[in-house]
Amino acid sequence: MKILYFEDNEQMAVLVGALLKGHGYDVEHFALGKPGLARFCETPQSWDAVIVDLDLPDVPGMALIPEIAERCPTLPIIVYSGMSGMKEHFELYTSGASAVLLKPSQGQDLLDVLKELIKLPPGAID
Repeated sequence: MKILYFEDNEQMAVLVGALLKGHGYDVEHFALGKPGLARFCETPQSWDAVIVDLDLPDVPGMALIPEIAERCPTLPIIVYSGMSGMKEHFELYTSGASAVLLKPSQGQDLLDVLKELIKLPPGAID
């Protein structure tokens, strides 16, 4: 299972990347949105899910969501960010996000959301 992960905080990226890799996911991380989006566009159908932080230094994560959703409407897009608010959640879902998780959260929460959105059979990735 290939995950494209946008996160500019290196410590968070290392922690989440290790968590996901430890559960069988193949993770490709980008600290900047533009190169990550370019990588996505090379082979959009090869990804199983995208995890996006909203506060990226070069482009808002919010701008990546509709770009990705337009190319792959059924691809799960998980927003994993410290930003919160009802208005933002509404905008995220209407722009194409599949789920919103607020930082900090338990790693198991992210794993559970991924498993549900990707619709894996039980025990496929533990």
